[in-house]
Amino acid sequence: MEGVILFADDKLMDYTSVDGSSSHENQLFRALSASNPVLGVNERKQIERSINSIGSFSAVILDWQFDNEDNIADEPEDDETVGMVQKPSQIEHKTFELLMKNEFYSLVYVYSTAKEEIEAKYGDKLRERYKDRIEFRDKSNLSNTEQEAKELLEAIEKWKEDNKRISIPISWSQSINRSVQSIFASLNSVDPNWIKELYDTAKIDGVTPSVEVLNLFQNILSEKIIQDKFLREKIDEVASKNEELTDSEKYAELIRILYYGHTLSDDPIMTGDIFRFDEDRYGLIITPECDIRHISGDRKYEMLTFSKNDYKKGNYKLKAQIKSSPIIAKAEELKGSEFTKNQKVQLSKELNAQIKKAELDLQIEAFTQTNHPRLHILPCFEFELSNYSSIALIDFRSGLELVECQKVSVENRIGKLNTPYIQELRQRYLAYKGRVGVPGYSKKLREWLLSKN
Repeated sequence: MEGVILFADDKLMDYTSVDGSSSHENQLFRALSASNPVLGVNERKQIERSINSIGSFSAVILDWQFDNEDNIADEPEDDETVGMVQKPSQIEHKTFELLMKNEFYSLVYVYSTAKEEIEAKYGDKLRERYKDRIEFRDKSNLSNTEQEAKELLEAIEKWKEDNKRISIPISWSQSINRSVQSIFASLNSVDPNWIKELYDTAKIDGVTPSVEVLNLFQNILSEKIIQDKFLREKIDEVASKNEELTDSEKYAELIRILYYGHTLSDDPIMTGDIFRFDEDRYGLIITPECDIRHISGDRKYEMLTFSKNDYKKGNYKLKAQIKSSPIIAKAEELKGSEFTKNQKVQLSKELNAQIKKAELDLQIEAFTQTNHPRLHILPCFEFELSNYSSIALIDFRSGLELVECQKVSVENRIGKLNTPYIQELRQRYLAYKGRVGVPGYSKKLREWLLSKN
């Protein structure tokens, strides 16, 4: 079974109890460890450190209450509750917050002696985040640890069998870990001060040095991962299942995740950042990174601007107005007789349907970004948070705008255009602006060439 099981419980290391036996939690841990790699931790802070260090789990088994962390520490001495464990309802926010702020793709089992209470209060919010991957289990049922371990392992195996794509993030994470170790070993063997040297060089060039070091490292890491044959085979295996998205809106949601990234308030302003100036007007920075650091005072950002309705204004309609009557008349001439009124109506409908299809094909083809060199489409743009159907259209003829630095603030930043889409946009814009005009071909020549081909 691929992946590691993370088992987090403050009683995990309790090897002996009053009667000389180990705790039920420890027994469950050992039962799972008999056939699977299991990482056991007994503090919440170790959970986060494990998630950050390993990154891929087949399941996370998590106790809701950690007594050592959750006991009341500042109650008056004469209070009869001194020394008693807080009720789960009093301390539940700590585990809840841990689950809500960490992201990991695996099964999640939450154990508590107050299962019903906790599930009723926080189940909906946690299921919204973890979907059907999270399950609440009653901790009072741990006495039969062998049966509990069997149920967990069977559920994990079944979920992995039903979701074979889980092997990709696990394999991907493993590939990243191996690659990072290999890359750092190589770089450090050359000179242990390589980070400082690259940092100082980037600083002189005027870019954000920490970002530039990360970009350089990311480029090497990407090449290393691409060479991972095992990971490529995993992707081929999952893709060969011929499973397709049945909901187009879900695919649009996927595209938004791939195309656009979120930014933090303390992130530096960078190439590809997107800003909203008012309800209708947006701008995207295309200024190179090395120039952005020097923008201040009268110097301005180069931005490609666009509005909500730009796409609807130029929706790629066929310019030719094709009428059905001449076509029907020619058909009657060849046929030697006239169509009935109903036949003419039916023929007209079919011709108009073909014209509409041709218009739709023309609009679909526009998304390849090849037939309209002056236009650039950004699909599934976030004009509205939950509306994935919006299309942003940038017109290279009129989109460039030089914006004063004081108008470009992080308060107006709504996100960024991810790699490689920002590079594609800049390349297409520069190619459009760098084009060389040449004399056109005469209509007579074009007609003759078309007649011969």
